[in-house]
Amino acid sequence: MRVSWLIPVRDRRAWIGAAVRSALEDSGPDDEVLLIDDGSQDRPEQVLPQDPRLRVFRQPARGIVAALELGRAHAQGRYLARLDSDDLSLPGRVDAQVRCLDSDSGLSAVGGRVALHPDQGLPPEGMRRYISWLNGLRHPMRELLVECPLAHPAVMMRASAVESVGGYRDTDRPE
Repeated sequence: MRVSWLIPVRDRRAWIGAAVRSALEDSGPDDEVLLIDDGSQDRPEQVLPQDPRLRVFRQPARGIVAALELGRAHAQGRYLARLDSDDLSLPGRVDAQVRCLDSDSGLSAVGGRVALHPDQGLPPEGMRRYISWLNGLRHPMRELLVECPLAHPAVMMRASAVESVGGYRDTDRPE
């Protein structure tokens, strides 16, 4: 299998259907979308599209790291693509990221630029600054000691690289 999308969700019914559809629309027949319901009370499965590439897993509310690890345990793809439950993947993302990873075996992960949803209100100033900085990077590797130059919901990683570092860890830092 080529790509396994990891999409954790908790009580985001208003957005999860569109998020999953965007992942499915950008995926090929050899990809899968894994939705991990982390203790939702709003029944997100009721708004999901029907597609054989979509698999849903449920767990009690344990947090994003536990949800990502549950998804990773079931992922069959050689690449892991991330998407948050209130985000959209633009057409062409998957193919561009797969081409990049396929072209350089030394790469463990690739990112992408991000845009904010205007329908969700104005985000905090810190988030706006981070996105402006992130989208303006020309040499991301030079910025590793400043801040993570990869927006997690826009990243694709080699599954083997994530496994080699022990997967996601639950710390006082972002996943």
